[in-house]
Amino acid sequence: MGALTLSLAEPWKTTRVLLAVALALICLSSAGQIAKYGFGRGWLQGFIPLFYVDMESNIPTWFSSLLLFFAAALLSLIALAAHRAGRPFVKRWLLLSFIFVFLSADEIAMMHEIHIEALRTALGTSGLLYYAWVIPGLLFVAITVLIYLPFLLKLERGLALRFVLAGAVYVGGAVGVEMVSGAQHDLYGQETWRYAALVTLEELCEMLGAVIFIHALLGKLRDDVGEVRLVSA
Repeated sequence: MGALTLSLAEPWKTTRVLLAVALALICLSSAGQIAKYGFGRGWLQGFIPLFYVDMESNIPTWFSSLLLFFAAALLSLIALAAHRAGRPFVKRWLLLSFIFVFLSADEIAMMHEIHIEALRTALGTSGLLYYAWVIPGLLFVAITVLIYLPFLLKLERGLALRFVLAGAVYVGGAVGVEMVSGAQHDLYGQETWRYAALVTLEELCEMLGAVIFIHALLGKLRDDVGEVRLVSA
């Protein structure tokens, strides 16, 4: 029987790597858009679609999905540790893990965009609500906050504040900046440098929010178990 031990002594090491990758991808995406709108280079041998953060099924999309899935895995480990130690909130940790699995899948499959046109037509939305999915999205955020507010209030203060910061940055990008980019799309279309700048800011906020959350989870897991040992027969 062999065992692989993952030390959680220094969450900052993992956080710095994830942050560096996120910023590198944002820079590569931005460089492609500068080449497109500043120098009329719309393809660059496939470089632009490969790294543009508003494109589907490319490297930034994969990385964003991976961040969310990593958070889901950490939440599952925290739930397992809480269960074994007889600590409270096991179901809350597990539910949060399932939510992040869904968010990870949605990042790749773009499920929230499937019914945008039908929802926009039914509700007659435009401007800041041009991307009509933000309406159920805001409702989902509100319900989640209501469900988890008592949970947050019972966590250690530092951990709760990091969770709130991560959520504010992520939702601020995923919903807030997306509403502004939707208004820009409604007025001028997607082929403008302003729209590209807005979606870049949106994705930066989402990645940063996910990294902040992962950092908080790594610290929580370190405090709970110290190390994770994966055993194989």
